[in-house]
Amino acid sequence: MKEIIGLHQALMSNLEKVDGFFFEDDAKILLVDVEAFVANKKEVVATIESGIPVIFFWFDTPERFATSGMSAAPYSHLRNTGYIQLPSNTVADLVGHYDRIVGSKNTENKALTLLSIVSAKRYLTNIFLHDLHPGKKDYKATLQKVNKDLGITGTRKQVREKLEVLHSRELRSKAVAELAKGEILPGVFCGIEGTLFIKGEINPAILEKLNECSKDRAVTLWTGGNVDNPRTRLAYNRIYYPLVSKYDFYDCKVETVIDDLTPEEFFKEYRIVASEYIQVK
Repeated sequence: MKEIIGLHQALMSNLEKVDGFFFEDDAKILLVDVEAFVANKKEVVATIESGIPVIFFWFDTPERFATSGMSAAPYSHLRNTGYIQLPSNTVADLVGHYDRIVGSKNTENKALTLLSIVSAKRYLTNIFLHDLHPGKKDYKATLQKVNKDLGITGTRKQVREKLEVLHSRELRSKAVAELAKGEILPGVFCGIEGTLFIKGEINPAILEKLNECSKDRAVTLWTGGNVDNPRTRLAYNRIYYPLVSKYDFYDCKVETVIDDLTPEEFFKEYRIVASEYIQVK
């Protein structure tokens, strides 16, 4: 079974190139256009639960997609799922994802799954605030959607007030920590400045360690600064691990941290507890 949900012509033509060449005749794989996910959610989720490889595709970078608020994002970081950005090297990315999944080398990134869920709630909040604006006349259906999707009830004014609380995102967000419920998020979390890069130059020892860890553990890069700033440098060095903000994981517990701060300085700033802390000096 080789199936595509969503009619994206570029991907269709690329699939024709790899079908029968990179894949066995009996290979099973489902490709899902992110925009078509909602209408086909039941089928996609059932396929994921069956263990068949499911690859999502869209135009955002992987990290932007993870925090986009799109409803497909939380499903793209599981053990048998992946995501490819269009129109990048689609054939190589597709085959690479497939090989890692069927070879049991793909790892679930629980941290990004939780962050994607939080981002999806924030995205919904923005839509609902717009649709419940006092000037909107047809708002009763929206109140029902808010109750169904976010569990919030009340009058339009009361619901808007509760949504505004969710919308007012503080720098140090505890939303992911609340979802984790004290669970230790597995994987390796590595800082950028002073850790992966020292004085603008890549730290080869750390990159080698991350590549080794990625064979059986999820690797996530994070920064205490602007997330957009390191993207170009990472891409230039062909480093494609997901990049997030440390502040999104404020108050969380994680498995392994690699950073240039002392453990005491790190905890004081981010309130993140690490089972293993590796300080880069």
